[in-house]
Amino acid sequence: MNDSAITPMNTKPVIIDSVGIYLMRNGKRAQIDKVEPHGDKTVTRFNCKGCVERLFRGKVSFRGYRIWHESGLATGFESEWDILEKLSGGSTHEGTAKTELKCKETTRGKE
Repeated sequence: MNDSAITPMNTKPVIIDSVGIYLMRNGKRAQIDKVEPHGDKTVTRFNCKGCVERLFRGKVSFRGYRIWHESGLATGFESEWDILEKLSGGSTHEGTAKTELKCKETTRGKE
């Protein structure tokens, strides 16, 4: 494998710069609730936290808990959960319903 083909995560452009609604690679939306300062760029941190849009009890809402790198990657490699761009003003993306903006904590046995 050619080492020059690998781009370190911390050198990728920043996509998640603030809290808000973002579009993921799978076409769904993610709501970022917290973006922690990165600090030391020699260490890779997944410092963006939030939840994703999903169907729950017949309604589409933001649920669960996920983390992302500030470059939008959800893992060390490309995945369907990667964030591609910020949506302006919480607008809906084609094919998705309007959802509430507050993440709901999901814990087993408490719903």
